[in-house]
Amino acid sequence: MRFPPLRALWACALVPIALLGACDGQLDSTLEPVVQTVQEKGGGLQFRLTEGQDPARPNYHDFGTVPEGSILKHAFILENTDPRPVEVQKIDPACGCTVARLGKELPDGTLEPAISDQPNRLMVLAPGEAMHVALTVDSDEVRQKNRDKLFMVRITTDSVTNPFITLECHLIVRQHFQIAPQAIDLGDVPIGGGGEGLVTIKSIGPIFHQLVDLGPLPDGVFAELQVSPLTTDDFYIWTLKAGFEAPMDSGRKAAEIHIRTLDSEGQPAPDLVVNLTATATEDIRVYPPKLILRPAPRGGNSVVHAELAAHLAGQRLNVIGYSILGSSADDLTVTAQAFQPMPDGTSSRWDISLETRTTPRESSFSGTIILELDDPSTPRLEIPYVGLGF
Repeated sequence: MRFPPLRALWACALVPIALLGACDGQLDSTLEPVVQTVQEKGGGLQFRLTEGQDPARPNYHDFGTVPEGSILKHAFILENTDPRPVEVQKIDPACGCTVARLGKELPDGTLEPAISDQPNRLMVLAPGEAMHVALTVDSDEVRQKNRDKLFMVRITTDSVTNPFITLECHLIVRQHFQIAPQAIDLGDVPIGGGGEGLVTIKSIGPIFHQLVDLGPLPDGVFAELQVSPLTTDDFYIWTLKAGFEAPMDSGRKAAEIHIRTLDSEGQPAPDLVVNLTATATEDIRVYPPKLILRPAPRGGNSVVHAELAAHLAGQRLNVIGYSILGSSADDLTVTAQAFQPMPDGTSSRWDISLETRTTPRESSFSGTIILELDDPSTPRLEIPYVGLGF
């Protein structure tokens, strides 16, 4: 066997060493201009600077300090600098206070909205085309008031240069008053009795605003504003009592109570608004409003219950009679049982039960339970029922 000369082996071994030396020395001078050229050209989606935008941080916008209740808007513009189309796949605001909308910039200056019927494909930007990312921020949805808030919006694309772009926005929502609870929600209230609730309002420093008086009240709404005895030199506290006057129309009710305010210099400031809501229901109600009777799982008689309740303060009644109208009525029976009755037998709550006496002759049936009451305003109530699967 013949071996290569030792000098040839040394020559082969020196080749990689020479190449390494070239990478550390001579090739450095040619690499740096290449890197600079790539940085100058950019690539992917690049920001188009607008007035007030920081070139060193084009993805950032500062709304500054804004009053509570403000609706803020800002738009970023990004242009496709890739030599190929770029597909915008997703846009994800990290805060529920922010809504993001995309629009492609057309030659006539109008904006074409994003694609809505294709998942993960919101928009396609040809080389040189630009899109506007319009952000709308509702300051009421920012949970932490009087503190720095930095929220982000992430854009995902198929660009090989920069597939992920993050937009950043900063603001401080200035809240001068703290309301606990946030609104007066009365829930269900009787139409004949109305209802009222209470909130506590506290001033927040270091610059204190003051509550002055109530603005004009909506029809059917009453309110009273008082200074709380807990008020000190360090903070001010008020109580607001408000509600709906009786009688009310049935259904959902909503109103706004405006309170006039003054700023720290004694000048008029924006009104403080407290929301008042309620659902007006019948003075006497049955829940559930419809009875559904099904076969007992182990045989025997089937039974279903409902609660009859009087909602007016101090209101009590007596069930003086009942009957059943409808199919399979002869197979059913009704009973009424008072909860904690008074000596005269009246109560504000009654248990109404519908029960099978025998197996119904029909597999499905329906009808109405008629309740006779001693209440002059509601002498009669009707409760629909159905039977299923017998």
